Amino acid sequence: MAIRQQIDPNLLPGAGRSDDPRLGHWAQFEDIAQFKSRKPLIGLFGCPDDAGVLANRGRAGAKQGPSEIRRHFYRMTLPADAPWDQKLDLLDSGDIY
Repeated sequence: MAIRQQIDPNLLPGAGRSDDPRLGHWAQFEDIAQFKSRKPLIGLFGCPDDAGVLANRGRAGAKQGPSEIRRHFYRMTLPADAPWDQKLDLLDSGDIY
């Protein structure tokens, strides 16, 4: 059975300006099994784990990947050429352990 952990709220951008929306303002955060949508869905979940890297004699640190991706991804601006937030849902289901 997978254990789900919600994302750290510190990874999300602050309130910001209303004329400068960020992907973190558009995203919704809940369990995908509970999510209901009539729009196409972009779904995200993280798998923070170093086991595969260490087993292949790599450097530890891969388990930080999901948080670091979110930290940068959610601060990006929405594309100006399309109302993506009206056509798609962005759902982040947190990390799975």
